[in-house]
Amino acid sequence: MNLFAALNVTTGEVLGECKPNRNGASFLAFMKKAVKPHAGKKSHVVLDNLSTHTTPDVKAWLAKNPHVHFHFTPVESSWLNQIEIWFGIITRQSIRRGTFASVNVLVKQIRDYINS
Repeated sequence: MNLFAALNVTTGEVLGECKPNRNGASFLAFMKKAVKPHAGKKSHVVLDNLSTHTTPDVKAWLAKNPHVHFHFTPVESSWLNQIEIWFGIITRQSIRRGTFASVNVLVKQIRDYINS
């Protein structure tokens, strides 16, 4: 299970989604949902250097969506990314030391945290 999350730095709102795979297709599906509420407006997305962020399908989508701009943090510097702070908070407040009977229970815990 992989958690994709986006932080709107203007509102503090977090969009999060659990996906079974961490691949280009899952990332692209998440990005489409993340930028949809901002259609036609410039969206600046800060990312780490994960290879799923630069697959041919992602690059093709970016070319068709010139209002979306990706900015990559320097290698070894993901701490600059504000969503990393949120990942630390959800880990401390909701996941760490938890006992989860299944992946579905963990996903529910994450969803409940995001929606609270």
